[in-house]
Amino acid sequence: QKKSILSGLMWMSAAMILSKLASVMAQFVLGWKLDAEDFGLYAIAMSLGAIVVSMRNGGSDRVLIQRGGEYNTLAPVAFTLGLYFNLAAWAVLVLIAFFAADYYGEPVLVPVLTLIGLATVLATPMAILSAKLTIEQRFSDLTKVTTLSAILRQSLTIALALLGAGLFSLVIPMAIEPFSDSNSSQLIFLTFVTALAANKS
Repeated sequence: QKKSILSGLMWMSAAMILSKLASVMAQFVLGWKLDAEDFGLYAIAMSLGAIVVSMRNGGSDRVLIQRGGEYNTLAPVAFTLGLYFNLAAWAVLVLIAFFAADYYGEPVLVPVLTLIGLATVLATPMAILSAKLTIEQRFSDLTKVTTLSAILRQSLTIALALLGAGLFSLVIPMAIEPFSDSNSSQLIFLTFVTALAANKS
């Protein structure tokens, strides 16, 4: 058991170091390839995107964690509720995007904010997966998933910046990151099948 704990700590430390290195490299490349206007627009988009964050999942993932013993029964409902909330948040953000684009005179804010909202919708399954890992106290696995996703996001950011994507190198990875863990979609499918079987019995 001590070896398992030690191994887990070593993995978490290594993962954190790799994540930090990827972040530093991304910041270096972004500072080199992007200009002040790109960063300014990104700051505006993220401040407006905070609306999405406040509505994300509608708290359904927290309910799952609080009622962990009923996970298989509640997960499909939580997923559906979270998806509805995230779709609503996306719609609100797209609406705000048009007003912001007109107010700041920056049409690019529309696709940028649309991508930020889309990323929230696509991340819905990941919230259900994270809740399951938290319930089962699989914090090492949760750290692995989170770290690998962060590394993928930073790597994509670097690649897109080098390819000249500009401001979009900061937001496109947000929409791609949820696909970094295929287990999330598999988990959702298995959860629905298990719940359906339980209800029939």
